[in-house]
Amino acid sequence: MAHVLTSYGEIADKYTILEIKLEHITDETKRVHILKDMDALMPTIRALTADAACNGEAVLKLIHELKTVNQSLWCIEDLIRMKERLSQFDEEFITLARNVYTQNDARARIKYSINGLTRSPLVEEKSYQ
Repeated sequence: MAHVLTSYGEIADKYTILEIKLEHITDETKRVHILKDMDALMPTIRALTADAACNGEAVLKLIHELKTVNQSLWCIEDLIRMKERLSQFDEEFITLARNVYTQNDARARIKYSINGLTRSPLVEEKSYQ
């Protein structure tokens, strides 16, 4: 099986998204897949949060912040999809759309901080116009 290398921030991000999916998804087959993915990532998450050399407590705090941002994005995206279905492209729709990129900016900053604290050998870079 091939392994994909990625930054520690990206691993934390993926894990928090899986936690959120597990909270929202009721289909048992999907939940089995989600749990399998979480199990695969858990050793890395445990290592990052237990390692005093990479500020495990600070990393854990950032992971909690990342989950909060990702939960916010989940809710925003649900609202946008609902408004799209109803063809409600009003001021609230515009505000929600803007919130997506501000929350994604916050998400990127948190992932970057995790990468810095853990001295991740790989770092995701963002660039915007």
